[in-house]
Amino acid sequence: MKMWVFIAALAVLTGEGGRCDAQEIVPHIADGYVEFRFGPTAGDTLRLELQNQVRPRIEASFGVGPEDGTLTYSYRLANLSDAKQPVILWQLVFPEAVSAKSVRAPRNWGWFLAHTQTSTVRHALPGVRTGGIFVWERKISPADPIEPGREGFFELTTAFLPGVVRAYVLGQVDHNQDEVVSRLPREAAKYLAAEGTGKSVFTIGPVFSRNTDRIHIVRAFLDRLHEPDLLKDERLDAQFIDELTERLTTYERKLQSGTAATQEHLSLCCAVRKTFPNTFQREIARAVEIDLCPVEAASPQIE
Repeated sequence: MKMWVFIAALAVLTGEGGRCDAQEIVPHIADGYVEFRFGPTAGDTLRLELQNQVRPRIEASFGVGPEDGTLTYSYRLANLSDAKQPVILWQLVFPEAVSAKSVRAPRNWGWFLAHTQTSTVRHALPGVRTGGIFVWERKISPADPIEPGREGFFELTTAFLPGVVRAYVLGQVDHNQDEVVSRLPREAAKYLAAEGTGKSVFTIGPVFSRNTDRIHIVRAFLDRLHEPDLLKDERLDAQFIDELTERLTTYERKLQSGTAATQEHLSLCCAVRKTFPNTFQREIARAVEIDLCPVEAASPQIE
């Protein structure tokens, strides 16, 4: 189902229209569907197929342009072999409407950027009402979805600095659900939004504009590192969270007191990055490095 169909359906279900409330809602999230029961017989039940039967793995990296300082974010999105649905859409959520200088995607995939106040923004960014959603989607039928066991490559070039962002990955259902969606009750809205129907994955993406205050950047990283969902990410561990938290907290105190020095920037951002055991940890540490000590990050002494 196209993204615009979901947006239109959400508008109906959260407004005055929509079917009467269901007597019972039975979620089968792990199995990929939700039942809405309006009466005692099978004919009184609607079944909504979810788009969460994908198995996404996102490997992200970013590079800084040598001439203009723009950042190119590269994503390798794999749909693991045990997935039951091909990937037809995925999106990143930012705290601002990130402007893109250039975008790359697989053949016949398209993209768009929306500045919005949807539930997806609130889910991705606790405490934030308005944010940017960057969507890649399969545009026309000849375009290949990302089948189980396959992967796709995507790029986004922008002036915005890196942080930790949420991605939502959606699969293709087996049949047209437009008729089902048109008959759903208002309570179904949360199962149509990206966070309700798809799979959520944390990754690296553009977050901060160039003029963002460093204290704000530090606090944003600290808040993100201690979100309950991120703490459950198997790519992170307590040692990484504790070590980066300690360094960021110390750096925040020095910024507030005006005593942060160049060598302390290096100590905070760069000393232990190469010792982290996986790519996600190293890219988070590198994002801190780029955001908080960009001059030192370009220096050969930390390579």
